[in-house]
Amino acid sequence: MRKEAPHPGEKFTNESVGQPKNQEAARNDMLNPLVEHTEMYRLLGDSPLRERDIQRYISSNQLLTERLPEIIEHGLGSVLRWDSTELVTQAPEEKRTEIIEQYLTHQMPLIRRHALRLIKYAPPADQEHLQDRAATIIDESLDDPDGESRAFAINFIDQVSIKDQQRLRKRVEELINSDLTNENSSAHNRAIKLIKHASSEQQENLRRRAANRIERDLVQGSPHVKLYAAQLIDELLPADQLRLRKKITKISEDYLNCEKINERMVTAQFIKGNVHYLPPISVRCE
Repeated sequence: MRKEAPHPGEKFTNESVGQPKNQEAARNDMLNPLVEHTEMYRLLGDSPLRERDIQRYISSNQLLTERLPEIIEHGLGSVLRWDSTELVTQAPEEKRTEIIEQYLTHQMPLIRRHALRLIKYAPPADQEHLQDRAATIIDESLDDPDGESRAFAINFIDQVSIKDQQRLRKRVEELINSDLTNENSSAHNRAIKLIKHASSEQQENLRRRAANRIERDLVQGSPHVKLYAAQLIDELLPADQLRLRKKITKISEDYLNCEKINERMVTAQFIKGNVHYLPPISVRCE
């Protein structure tokens, strides 16, 4: 006859729930706290946990573990495919590389790019192989006409081999140099944010060029352009930061002194480092 519940003070044992004596240590880690502290898992007013309750929990947990790769793969078909990739962290380590490779080779570029976040969760022995694939995806992304797609992939350059890092950083520098001359403020603002991914030898020169670009926007740009230019001050060299902070403060004071009430609604606000920035509201002070 099967034992329905332990007597007071009695604990379930591995044998009492039908588990083999030589089960894996990881399974013991999951099972022992449950069978040794059954009262912790009993809801107020419920009867004591029975053996079949423990068995049902163990069976369902084992089934979920076995089917997890299938569930994760099915997630590729969901609307939020890039979000479903986070499930990989819950998969057994021996299955992760296989699953990550499916994302890295997916037909949709968006899925491949977001899969770059998962390489760090693969077993160390598989890292080098996956890093090669990551370098290929970053290369593809750098050719993408969409600036946001390029910027996203560039954030993962540190995850590839040193040799590929050096090659990719040169490509990034070319893109930054090109976008810094772009009259579209969104393009050169995005380029300024990427300077930290350039080689250390080139960063100082690029930051000086960025300072010139920001200063030009502060002088010639609309209030909206001035706002975003001011928010990039921290990307510059200290000397340029100090010089341009003074210019931003003067611009803010000018807007606050507008005679028309509607124009005075453009208020100067402080951001970190006592830098003023302007809300993107049209200003027409004659």
